[in-house]
Amino acid sequence: KIVGFGSPNYFQNIYSRTRVLGDRSALYKYTNPNTLFVAAESEGDSGSPKITVYLLDTVTGKLLYSITHKDAQGPVHVVFHEHWIVYKYWNTRANRDEMSVMELYEDEPLKNSMSVSSYLFDLVTKANQTSTVSSYNPLNLRVLGQSYVLSTGLKTMTVTSSSLGMTANQVLVGTLSDQVYAIDKKLLDPRRPVKPSAADKEEGLIPYNEFLPIAPQKFVTHTHQVMGLKEIQCFPTRRESSILMLAHGIDVFFTRLMPSKSFDMLEDDFSYSLLVTTILGLLIAAFVVNGKVKKDNVKRNWV
Repeated sequence: KIVGFGSPNYFQNIYSRTRVLGDRSALYKYTNPNTLFVAAESEGDSGSPKITVYLLDTVTGKLLYSITHKDAQGPVHVVFHEHWIVYKYWNTRANRDEMSVMELYEDEPLKNSMSVSSYLFDLVTKANQTSTVSSYNPLNLRVLGQSYVLSTGLKTMTVTSSSLGMTANQVLVGTLSDQVYAIDKKLLDPRRPVKPSAADKEEGLIPYNEFLPIAPQKFVTHTHQVMGLKEIQCFPTRRESSILMLAHGIDVFFTRLMPSKSFDMLEDDFSYSLLVTTILGLLIAAFVVNGKVKKDNVKRNWV
């Protein structure tokens, strides 16, 4: 039986189609909007439940990828954003919630081995060449995956999304205690290494740990509870750094989130007077210098 499904937002804005690695090579995101995630639960050979995950192309019905989680059962909560998928299921053997993440990339060795500068050079020098992407002639798919242990139970899940897609993403989970907790996407990265290399450190990858940390400051609802929490919704704003979140059930909780902090806003203690003084000083200096230059030009012409 089907215990979970999800698909990407067809109208989402994707800021960058590539992921630059520490060695200056690049991975190209697989951003087919017709991709469908389906999780099905069945009984394994030993009688224990298992969950099989399928990625399908809804245009052709072609199976793109599948993976099986043994000793797992639903319900499966899913978020599908850009080229990555995060889904939660119950591990019956360990009696705990687990989260798995998949990132989808184009499996084109020649293209992936190119540096970003080489790719940009090709775009400029081959501007008149066009390429067609079709579900009937799909690109090869490369899937990176990893699983993590979630220390708290959850009942719903969503993802933050900004207007231009520049702001870092967070996965928002509604806990069994009717609170909202934010998990940074960088923690749910399938490329987190056990022993980071120099390239991994330069890329900013966090060392792998199967347990996702629970930080009190990451509770969006702080010490409040949203009684009967059923759903969490996020809405982009005109300001790229800000995202509006609405959690509702019996109670309603509304707040503003800034996953990448206020990079496009001035701080409250910003010195406007210093800014105005600096601008006026520059204008006066430009006026004085301009007058001196004119006088020097007149003297030089008379001489």
